[in-house]
Amino acid sequence: MHRPVCKSAVSTAVQVPPFVSQTKALMSTWEQLKSDAEHAATYGNNAEAEVMWRRALKLAEEFPKGDKRLSLTLDRLGEICFTEKRYTEAEPLFRRSLALRESTLGFEHPDVATSLTHLFTLCYVQGRFDDAEPLGRRVLTLYQKAFGEQHEYVAACLHNLAKLEHARGNFTEAEPLFIQALNVTTETLGADSAEVGGILNDQAMFFVDTNRLEEAEYLFRRSIQIREAALGPAHPEVVTTLSNLGTLYREMGRTYEAEPIFRRLLNIAEKALGPNHPDMAINILNLAKTLQSERKYLEAAPLFQRYLAIQEKNYAKDDPALVETLQNLAQAYLEEKNFTVSEPLLKRALAIQEKHYGPKHPNVGTQLNHLGALYYETGRYEEAEALLLRAIANLEKLKEGKDPAYEKTLVDYLKHLEAIFRAQHKLAEAEECLESLIKAQERILGEYHPDVAESLTNLAMVFQSQAHYVQAQKLLTRALIISEHSFGAEHPEIGQPLSKLAEVLQLQSRYSEALPLWQRLVSVYEKALGPKHPDVANVLDKLIDLHRYNEDFPQAETLANRALAIRESAYGPEHQDVGLTLHELAMLNFEQKKYKKAVPLFERAAENLKASLGAKHSEVALTLNRLATLHYRLGNYEEAEPLFKEALAIYEKKDDASSSQMSSAFENLMDMYNDQGMVEKAEATGKRYLAFRIKALGPDHPKVAICLNKLADVYCSQGKFELAEPLYKQSVDIQTKSNLENQLLRETQEQHEMTLRKLGKKPGASSRKRL
Repeated sequence: MHRPVCKSAVSTAVQVPPFVSQTKALMSTWEQLKSDAEHAATYGNNAEAEVMWRRALKLAEEFPKGDKRLSLTLDRLGEICFTEKRYTEAEPLFRRSLALRESTLGFEHPDVATSLTHLFTLCYVQGRFDDAEPLGRRVLTLYQKAFGEQHEYVAACLHNLAKLEHARGNFTEAEPLFIQALNVTTETLGADSAEVGGILNDQAMFFVDTNRLEEAEYLFRRSIQIREAALGPAHPEVVTTLSNLGTLYREMGRTYEAEPIFRRLLNIAEKALGPNHPDMAINILNLAKTLQSERKYLEAAPLFQRYLAIQEKNYAKDDPALVETLQNLAQAYLEEKNFTVSEPLLKRALAIQEKHYGPKHPNVGTQLNHLGALYYETGRYEEAEALLLRAIANLEKLKEGKDPAYEKTLVDYLKHLEAIFRAQHKLAEAEECLESLIKAQERILGEYHPDVAESLTNLAMVFQSQAHYVQAQKLLTRALIISEHSFGAEHPEIGQPLSKLAEVLQLQSRYSEALPLWQRLVSVYEKALGPKHPDVANVLDKLIDLHRYNEDFPQAETLANRALAIRESAYGPEHQDVGLTLHELAMLNFEQKKYKKAVPLFERAAENLKASLGAKHSEVALTLNRLATLHYRLGNYEEAEPLFKEALAIYEKKDDASSSQMSSAFENLMDMYNDQGMVEKAEATGKRYLAFRIKALGPDHPKVAICLNKLADVYCSQGKFELAEPLYKQSVDIQTKSNLENQLLRETQEQHEMTLRKLGKKPGASSRKRL
C-alpha cells in the first residue's frame, strides 16, 4: 500500500516550543534514541529499533501537551508493529497519534493525514475495506485542500483508493481512480518515475481481474521498463512486476513466455539470497509450476524437490504445509510414468493428512483421490476403487453439516470413480455412478454445463460397450446440444460428443448419417484451429475409413494424402503419426491394386516406424508383413522373403500367438515357398508355425487347427498324403472338441476324406458325425 506518510509535512527535527521549559539533557536523550532507532531500522534490526522507540516514548510522554515529538514517536513505534504484522498493537498507537494531532492541529491540518494514512493502510491489509474507505477519502480531501489537485501526495491517495475499490470489487469506481492517479503522478513526478511504474503494475492487476488480459500485459511490460530504469533490474518492485507478468502468461497458457521470466526471477533471488534461503521458495515454486504446465516434468521434478527441501528445514516432517508440494512432486513423476517414485510421495502426503485430521476427515479425501489416480494409471483398479469409495464416505461429515463444498467435491470423486469402474468393465456400477454424477452436476452447475455433456458422453460409452446403441445415441445427441449451447455450433469443444455420435451411427451401419457428422467436424476444426492442425488430420482418418467401407478408394486416397501433408507439416517427416499415415496410404493403393505405387509408401512407412517406435514394435512388423505380401504378389520373392522373416522375428519375440498378422506372415511365407517349389522351406516354416502356436496356446486350441491344416496343405501339394492325413484328422478332432461347426470344419473334413481316398482308404463315419 502506497503510504505518503514518508513525505509527511511533519519535520523530524522538531523544534521545542518556546513556552516549554525542558532540560537540554532530556532533549538530547530523545534525539539520540531517535537516531539510534532509525539506524537500527535501516539495517533491518526492528527489535532493537522498537526498544529505542519505546524508551523515546516514555520521554515524549513527559513533554508538554501539543509537542509533536509524541505523535512522531507513536507513528514510528506503530510502523514497527505494522511491519511485524502485530496489527492489534499498531492500531491503538496510530489512533492515539491521530487524536493528538487532531486536538493540537485541528481536523484539517495536513499532518493529520499522516495518522489517517497509517490507519487506512492498517485496515486495508486486514481486509477491513469498509473501515478503510472513509479514512482514504478524508486523506484525499485534506491533501487536495492543502496542496491542490496536482500534487504527488494527492496522486498517492488516488492510487490507494483505486487499489481499495479494486479489492472491494467496485471495478467501475476503481478504473477512473487509477487513470486519475496515473495522470497526476505523470504530471508531478514524470512519466518515467518509479511511482508511475507502481501505478501501472497495480492497474495491470486490475485488468487481470476484469479479464482484460491484453491490456494487462501491455501495462506490466511498461511498468517493468520504467521500474528497471528507475530502480535497477533486480529491485524488489521490478521483481514483483516480473512475477505478475510471468503468472499472467502461465494463466493464459503462454508458458513458453512465462518460463524465461521465472528463470530470471530465480536467478535474481539466488544472487541476492543464496540458493537455500527460505525466501527463495516462491521463485522455485513458480518456475516448477510453469515447467509442469509445459509438460517438462523432468525439469520440474528437481525444482519441486528443492522447494520441498527448503520447506522441510522450516517445518516438521509431518506438517500439513508440505502436502501440496508432495502432491506437485508426485504429479511430476506420475506424468513421466515414474510410479515407483510417485507412490511413496503420495502415501506420505496421505499419512500427514491422516495424522493431522484423522483418517475419516473430509480433507483426507483429496489425498485418497490423488493416490487412487496413481493406482488407476498403473492398472491397480481394485485398490483405486477402494480409495475413492473411502474418499466419498469421508464426505458424509460435509453433507451432514450442509457444507457447500460437499457436492463440488463429490462430483470430483465420482468423475474418477466412474472411470475406474469403466476400466474394470463394471458397467452396472459405472452406469449408476455416472447417473449420480450427472444429477449432482445438474444441481450445482445447471443442465447445460459442459461438464454435464462430458458425463453424458461417458455414460453413452457405457451403453455403447453393451451394444445399447439407441440409448447411447440419445445421450450423445443431448451432450452435443449442451456443447453447442455452451460453446457455439462451430467451437472445437463440440468435437467429443459429435465424434462419438458419428461412431455410434457407424456401429449401427448407418454410414450415410455418420458421414455428414465427420464432414461437419472437419469444417469446425478447420475454422477454429486452421486447415493444417493435427486434429483435422485425425478426423480425416475417420472419413477415410468410411470412404474405404463404401469402396470409394480414390476419395479415401485423396483424404489420406491430405492427412499426410498435415502431419508432415505439424510434426516433421520423422514423427510416428507420419509413418502410420504412410502405412494407411500404402494400404489404400494396395487395395486398388496400385502395387507399384504402394511399394515406396510401405518402405517409407517401415523406415519411419523403425526410427520413431523402435525396430521391434508391432506396427513395424505389420508394415513389413504387408510390404512382404505385396512383393510376393508382384513375384518379387527375393525381396519378400527377408521381410517376412523380419516380421516373424518380431511377432515371435513378442510371443503373440493369437495375432492374425503373425498367421498371415507364416502362411504367406509358406505359400511363397510352395509356389517356388521350395518344399523343404515350406515344410520347415509350417512346422515352426505349428510349434509356436502349440507352445503358446496349447495343443487343443482352435488356432492350432488352422496351423495343422496349413501344414497338411503343404504335404498335399507335394503328394505326401500319408503325412497330410493325420494332420487333417487332428484338426478335425480339435474343432469337434471345441464345438466348432463352421465352414472351416467342413472344409477340413473334406480334405481329410480326400487324403484317405488318395491313400486307398475308405472315409470313416466319424469324419462326418458333426454334419
